[in-house]
Amino acid sequence: MKSIHLIENIHLNSAGVYAQIGKSDRSSVLFRNGELDNSSQVYSFIMLLILNQKMTYRDIMDKDCNKPFVLRVKKQLLENLVGFSKKAYTDWTFAKLVRSICQEEFSIVDYTTVFTPKTLRISKSEFRDVICKQVDLDNPVQITYFNVRRQNNMNAVVVGNSIHNESLRLYCLDPCRPEPYDTYWNNIIDIFVDKKDLPDYCPVREHGVILTQALFIDKNIRYTAESKIIELFPKTKTSEMDIFNEEDRCPF
Repeated sequence: MKSIHLIENIHLNSAGVYAQIGKSDRSSVLFRNGELDNSSQVYSFIMLLILNQKMTYRDIMDKDCNKPFVLRVKKQLLENLVGFSKKAYTDWTFAKLVRSICQEEFSIVDYTTVFTPKTLRISKSEFRDVICKQVDLDNPVQITYFNVRRQNNMNAVVVGNSIHNESLRLYCLDPCRPEPYDTYWNNIIDIFVDKKDLPDYCPVREHGVILTQALFIDKNIRYTAESKIIELFPKTKTSEMDIFNEEDRCPF
């Protein structure tokens, strides 16, 4: 059976999903829309920082926290609220902003499948391999996906993956979904590798999606999208039930 691969720093107890910070501290991970009065783009990036042990949930919620990096994040992402206003960030302007915020601490890498003069555009198959490669290396990835039904962009953080039928299944923490208390994720996106004419699919919301951006923290992992694509689904005689079973399915 092909099991689900989750990033290393994601844990679950009776209170929900948390990340380990250092050797002894813990932090809740999920920020839901409304908690900070901002967009899912900002929420997802803060979750990405927590999973990478760059800050904690308490750091963000504590008004008296004076850590320099946390203060920069609050000032430039939370105090300058944009949300769904006309000044909302595009994929590349958001990447540019967070890269400037984090440049003294670490590097931000981002890829896109849509045209922009400011960001490296790659093919869909390369894009999917970028996400798969990073998650397999225990590096969470913030993704932007276009909701075909609602015609708007949403964001989530990929914390795991698996192979399901002919698709790459991404397990995500999504600020637009309820807190998960019995799983490590609260949303799923299926990426169809071989069916280029079909949009990807979100079975939890039952609608098509189009992934447009992947953004993650560079952990000195050298990975460059190339024309030669990793074969994610080699032809084998393994049956579908050997690859994925009901226990692996998201209960939502």
